Amino acid sequence: MTYMSTVNSQEQWLRSVKAKATDLLQNSKFLAGDQDEQGKVSNFAHSAIKHTCLAMYYSNSAKSLCQFKEFQQSVPPLAVLLVIHSIITMFQMHGSNVKENLNVKQLKATYLKLQSWMDAVAAHQYHGPKLIAMLQEWASIRMTGYLTTETMVDADDDEFFVDLD
Repeated sequence: MTYMSTVNSQEQWLRSVKAKATDLLQNSKFLAGDQDEQGKVSNFAHSAIKHTCLAMYYSNSAKSLCQFKEFQQSVPPLAVLLVIHSIITMFQMHGSNVKENLNVKQLKATYLKLQSWMDAVAAHQYHGPKLIAMLQEWASIRMTGYLTTETMVDADDDEFFVDLD
């Protein structure tokens, strides 16, 4: 708890953490990675999304999806959306990281919304090629036998949007 050194009480610490979480949720910052060399946002590039995709799809497990051709050159965009939506849904329903079977009926509406945003980014003249290159880079990392213990933050699906500035 490194925040405790900058605040005087548990109450102040909680306010600080909530403020930082709110900042991440506003304008879907938790979906974006660092700005690129032109100062533009990198959509769907947050390190938590990357680490979760690599852990889920590119593990050393015999059931790893990297054995399939579709995952060998690039992380499929719809697979990225499944990761994002699954994690958000898990935290919304349970408030913590628990193993859960996916319920397609509960996932469909939000997944379709995420897909429309992914499609908008992919079709964008600037952000589309950048997204494709990023997903290809993520797939190439799998050759090293990726491992992680990181987790993703809680988020509301009504806070999403993509920035195409």
